[in-house]
Amino acid sequence: MVHGDTLLESTLGCLKAKPWSIIRLIGWARKSRALYKERVAQNCPVEPEHLPYNPKILELMLAEKESGRRLVLATGSDKLTARKVAGHLGCFDEVVASDGKRNLSGSNKRLALEERFGKNGFDYVGNSRADLAVWRGCRRAYLVRPEPGVERQVRSEGLDYEVLDTGPQDQWRLLIKAMRPWQ
Repeated sequence: MVHGDTLLESTLGCLKAKPWSIIRLIGWARKSRALYKERVAQNCPVEPEHLPYNPKILELMLAEKESGRRLVLATGSDKLTARKVAGHLGCFDEVVASDGKRNLSGSNKRLALEERFGKNGFDYVGNSRADLAVWRGCRRAYLVRPEPGVERQVRSEGLDYEVLDTGPQDQWRLLIKAMRPWQ
């Protein structure tokens, strides 16, 4: 949904504003990924109105919402960040996110969604290798600017999928865009 990574964005924002915070960041990261996400979200919050949203995904979400589907923001980001984004966009019925104890990515995310909707009871939009575990439990996989090799893996597993956005393949351009140095 967002070009880039909100955790990386928050971490870089923290370091830019308070370079000495690197000590705390390292300490949090050594404890657990879920705790790291929570502490970064608390101390270096993102501003959802400034995130680079993918317009193709926003169009898909709005069309699905208008057709009466329930939209759930299921993300590995911390719940504080996820709730801010959901509130800003105003189209989600529910937020399922990391919470300081559980890192909601990969198979953890699939299990959380299967608890709510059953196996093959949901569609899922993603782009990374971590999303493969979620796609294995969903009805239809939507790939957005998939990482190299991800589409091939989805295809080889016989999953029902659609590529919504191939985007630029130049990883340096993606990194610079995600960092948004012009702001």
